[in-house]
Amino acid sequence: MPDTIVDIIERLILVDSETKNHSLFNVEQSHTFGLRLLSIMVCSLDTLLLLESQYSIWSSLLKAQQENKSENGDIIIDMLSVERNQILVRSYTIGGPSERRLPPKTLDIDSERPYPWPLFSTFPVPKDYTTFNSRPSAIKQENELSKLLSGLRPSSLNSEWLSKCRQAFYNVMITKPDQVTPRVIPELLDSVMAAMITTGDDKLFTLKAFTINDATLKTQNLTSLQSKGVKHAIRYGMYLRLLSNHDVALENLSTLLKKCRQYLRMQQRTLDSDLRFLERDYVGYDWFASSVFLMMMGNKDKAWNFLYHFSTVAASGFLWIPRLYASVHLPLEQAVSSIHPVFSCTGHNVELILQQEVSHTYSAFKMSGYTPSQICQHWLTQSFWNYLDWPQICHYILVCLLLGVDYQVYVCVAILRFLQPRILQYRQQQNLQVFLKEESIVGFKVGQHLEYMKSLEKKYRSTILPDMVNLAKQ
Repeated sequence: MPDTIVDIIERLILVDSETKNHSLFNVEQSHTFGLRLLSIMVCSLDTLLLLESQYSIWSSLLKAQQENKSENGDIIIDMLSVERNQILVRSYTIGGPSERRLPPKTLDIDSERPYPWPLFSTFPVPKDYTTFNSRPSAIKQENELSKLLSGLRPSSLNSEWLSKCRQAFYNVMITKPDQVTPRVIPELLDSVMAAMITTGDDKLFTLKAFTINDATLKTQNLTSLQSKGVKHAIRYGMYLRLLSNHDVALENLSTLLKKCRQYLRMQQRTLDSDLRFLERDYVGYDWFASSVFLMMMGNKDKAWNFLYHFSTVAASGFLWIPRLYASVHLPLEQAVSSIHPVFSCTGHNVELILQQEVSHTYSAFKMSGYTPSQICQHWLTQSFWNYLDWPQICHYILVCLLLGVDYQVYVCVAILRFLQPRILQYRQQQNLQVFLKEESIVGFKVGQHLEYMKSLEKKYRSTILPDMVNLAKQ
């Protein structure tokens, strides 16, 4: 019997030899179980990149599909080929609910075509699994926010302007959120961060002097996991039409991540811990830095300038997950435990509010043995990639930057409140964790729930915000 995760992967997922076949009592059922477990595992993008870098799971799955062909060259439709197809599409494509199409895991036995989705044995995936994505509009739409951003002078970026910008952003988000477009976002990020630097607003961490040139960075290497993550992110950016040149974007994002890694090392400490991964740099992929890179339309200099100064504000500790990895800014006990504030602080506060405001959802989690903190950490670690559409990911980041880091908590509460009917349904079916991991958050729009979040701010900010901004003062 396999008794470790590695054994399960080798025995039930990578069933690629006669010896492994003979070791299983029922090959199809055992392998199907392994593939369904893999389907849940790859919902974590960091886990996907780890499995691909360690086990080349894509090659194994594609090879299995290739070997399961009939004499006429078509892939045979059976339980295993359908499971493999679903995993290949889920793990290779990136996007929220309206940006990709995931095939079902089951056959419609009553239909003339029990499985109308195309099976494949080479990448890229067929276009049937992606939706058409138009190029971001270049037309500038006039609104309260765009007027504030037009014709700005550095001297204008003061507390008064920042206050007006926050109000204008809020007003546009609840009335015409579609006008917060990819064209507006880079300018908005630049201006807001410049104003925050000038006013010292939200500043929590000290800005460290740092210089390193691109030539030095080119001599350094990313880990295999991070290199695969860069390719994943660039593929998403190309699909969204935020990037124009694949190879240039690939090099620029790699350079940006190396620069971030070097800068964050300056604020990490050597820890005496039994957890071996704490001996190295952050082992996951930097999804937030990649998000900023795409928000800046692939401009690595603008992305770095934003991230460098953003590292001083409280929101960086919660939105940018590697920011507080083994950090000198955390109490030693917390740094050694590797428990990130997103879990211990954001997750705790989400549960605090849920218990008061959305009690049925809170009870459903409690009865399921799975906690709101766990799924929130999962979503937030990868900046909602694969769970929300790209515009909603941008809106989430902007809301937390402009309206306050405590909005990270309110966004999570609003999502769980929005999902309440389905959470109760899947709790009854004893399938809650699988649903939350595998399903995108269909229909959720940040702007439509911003007034609800504002009501949470009025009730809970006096408790939540101090708890979050005091993390470095403990």
